[in-house]
Amino acid sequence: MKFIHIGDLHLGACPETERGWGEERKKDIEQSLSEVIALANEEQADFLFLCGDIFHKKPSLRDLNRLDSFLSQLVCTKVFMIAGNHDFIDEGSAYLRYRFSADVHLFTEKELTRVYQEAQNTYIYGLSYHSREITEPLYDEARPGTEEGIHILLGHGGDGTHSPIDFHKLKWSGFDYAALGHIHSPEMISEDLIAYGGSLEPLNRTETGRRGFFLGEITDEKKVVRFLPVNQKSYVEVRVNLTKDMDDQEILFAAEEEMKLLGENQMFTLFLQGSKRARIRPDFDLLGAKYRIVDIVDETRGSRTEDSLLESNKDNIIGAVLRRLEGMPEASRFAGDAFEQASRGLYQRRRSEKREKRSAFYIRNIYIDGFGKFCGKELSFEPGLNIVYGPNESGKTTIKEFIVHMLFGLEKSRGIAARSDAYTIYTPVYGGNYGGGMEIISDGHAWLLERSFRTGEKSFNVYDKESGEKGDLSKLYTLSLGAYTDTFCIQEGDIPPSGNLSMELTNYTSNLTGSNTADIKIDLALKALKEKKNMLRRKSREESIVLSEKRERYLKAPESDGQSGKPRSILFFLTAAAVFAAAGFVHQGFFAGCAVFLVLSVLSIKSEKKEMTEQEDFKEELRRDYQIFKEQTDRTEYNINQADAAIQAVLDAAREFRENLGEQFNEKVSEIVSYLTGGEYEKVKIDESLSFMVEYKNRFIDLKYLSAGTVEQIYLAVRLAAGEILYPKEPVPVLMDDIFGNFDDERTRRALDYLSRYSGRQLILFTCKKELFHQLDRKNQKIHWISLEETRE
Repeated sequence: MKFIHIGDLHLGACPETERGWGEERKKDIEQSLSEVIALANEEQADFLFLCGDIFHKKPSLRDLNRLDSFLSQLVCTKVFMIAGNHDFIDEGSAYLRYRFSADVHLFTEKELTRVYQEAQNTYIYGLSYHSREITEPLYDEARPGTEEGIHILLGHGGDGTHSPIDFHKLKWSGFDYAALGHIHSPEMISEDLIAYGGSLEPLNRTETGRRGFFLGEITDEKKVVRFLPVNQKSYVEVRVNLTKDMDDQEILFAAEEEMKLLGENQMFTLFLQGSKRARIRPDFDLLGAKYRIVDIVDETRGSRTEDSLLESNKDNIIGAVLRRLEGMPEASRFAGDAFEQASRGLYQRRRSEKREKRSAFYIRNIYIDGFGKFCGKELSFEPGLNIVYGPNESGKTTIKEFIVHMLFGLEKSRGIAARSDAYTIYTPVYGGNYGGGMEIISDGHAWLLERSFRTGEKSFNVYDKESGEKGDLSKLYTLSLGAYTDTFCIQEGDIPPSGNLSMELTNYTSNLTGSNTADIKIDLALKALKEKKNMLRRKSREESIVLSEKRERYLKAPESDGQSGKPRSILFFLTAAAVFAAAGFVHQGFFAGCAVFLVLSVLSIKSEKKEMTEQEDFKEELRRDYQIFKEQTDRTEYNINQADAAIQAVLDAAREFRENLGEQFNEKVSEIVSYLTGGEYEKVKIDESLSFMVEYKNRFIDLKYLSAGTVEQIYLAVRLAAGEILYPKEPVPVLMDDIFGNFDDERTRRALDYLSRYSGRQLILFTCKKELFHQLDRKNQKIHWISLEETRE
């Protein structure tokens, strides 16, 4: 009889969803199942055993139909399966209503039952979970029948809350093989007799090593069970040895070389070891497009100590957090790692460039090869104020979006969202390559940007116009698309600040006392800490299962009483022999028999002592193994508490910093609002959630009492002030698309007057109001006019 034993399938699970790999990992599980089924057909296996947790949660009829479609591909293999703690059977379970078209037997009862397969002379025993937890040892008293044949047990559990298993009892129960599920790591408990199949795919980063299934064959002459790996991807720990003379690029190169050796189709946790300079912070996001990096653990010497970190950040939120965690080294380390991870790349780019001031930067021209309604369209711009006029449907917003995506790229969404995303909306209507070019002047130097947006043909290049050599866009600006659309890019109906801007401003106030930059990202630091805690919790759950198993093995290992009955029986025999000899009751060979008996007894005593010593050694080995692992699990629990403390310290410190959003920001907004409204509203108060109050006739009033035009002017002021305070050295242009719909003539004039002088940035204003031409002509301002009907210089 030939069989395949699978432990835990967990169909429907989407591991690493938070990193965007959920659907891919879900398909990996199904692909591994397909490969097992193909091998079952190739090996002509008689049985496929699915030992619980077939699904990640209680299945629906649709889920079961999906499983049925896989199992129906089996040619001559019958399937036997049980439900586990994840997919347990309750009163309304779809398991009880579904009828498999494939040759499948599901053990639905909560008590052990069996099925006989005459062709293989095999009895198969199983039961299903009817609740999420079972504390009773369901298999300790399980015994096979007395009939001749092969007896197979399907089981699920092995820890304190999921049917504890006494492996010593199970070993001597009489079953020919016990196929178990619940523990995700494949493990042969007793050779060719008891095994955990493990999951086909690793489900979290603690599940390192290969995953697969057991292929077994039982005949009258032999019994052989072997493990076959099948998983599509593995969690792999990569150790990268660093030296202090390595720079960012060399560290990234070293990490990539290590990952290449293990294959690109893995999920990596990078451990940085050795030593590196404290300010070296390689941007591993640059490798994220090619490799799946789950986590980065910095174990380098001299990379950072909590004391030096506190000293260099004593006036910002990092210092506030570390002071709260004084005397808690692990919590301090977790917090420091989280802030370092949150600022990775951003810190490196902004600090390494050491910009003293914003560069003189403007877009000189754009060429639209193909984007929306435009094909072969070219426009030129000037420094300062540019006004692009066009009636409705003339393509103003399309040109604005082209500029944005030339600067920051354009990605196609996935799933339903792709039907109405920017990528779909601006796909070329009249032909041309989906993309174009842009010429940027930065500090008098000309750079050419070229992009192709089309999926599968995507490309991006930056060239020095004079030399033709490739350039680095991050040397020109480092702002993200989200930050840009929250500050310097404003369009009609989208003037109110978003929640993202609120978080950026909170980050800003957290840094205000110290560095006066927006480098520290509280939200990302909190996210990193929560991910760390979740990882530790998953690790703790896995460890508790293994610890429970180790404890039970230790407690149930046979004890040695340290005594033997052999010496006493030998003494009795010798005494009896002497009495018989003295009485003359002896015959030929009597003494020879006594000698043989004594030799055999001595050998037996030695063997028994050796066995007792081995039992004692084995018991002691189990005790040490349990104790070492218990210390490890205790350490994990301690680290969970430390991660909790770090999270709370960050929340408390952030709350303290948010109590005042920053006087500088309030003053900047008030200054702009006062100018736009002609001094009617001179002071604006803004709280941490971006709620506004304005001062009017010596009292503060809510925005709901103001006109729509005044409210939009305040929102405009907030965006402009946020851009200047959060990103003072970012040289990107300001784009505004038809934002004056609720402004009267005077406030429109004031807004344009302010914007034309706005911080020396290039401003590109898109409008359908032709009267703006005349308003600004009368003021004789230096303005570059662009008409989508005709160009006016």
